[in-house]
Amino acid sequence: MGTHSNSMIEYDLPAGYTRFRATAGLDAAGAAQNTGGTLQFLVYTKNPFRPMPTDSAKVPVALAQLGLSGAYTVQDLWAGKPLGQVTGEFAPYVRRHGAKLYRLSKAKK
Repeated sequence: MGTHSNSMIEYDLPAGYTRFRATAGLDAAGAAQNTGGTLQFLVYTKNPFRPMPTDSAKVPVALAQLGLSGAYTVQDLWAGKPLGQVTGEFAPYVRRHGAKLYRLSKAKK
């Protein structure tokens, strides 16, 4: 197995095996790159990873924390869509590593 990019290669030993032998190395092409090359060879007896985070998360924003009270209309500025009225809290879903931009305007009576 090999790669020439930032990668993680994993291999599960078949059930019943208690020993294994492996060789890891960095070839001349990898070591000669302008930033050099690095290699980590790690062995785990248990999966070190947590479950993948959800694709998006609810991000609650209390209007009082913004110094606002009463009803407000929400406009998604990037999508150009009105999202209705909110009171007390606005809690949109935001994609992981994402961002949103909203305008809150005092609701008209």
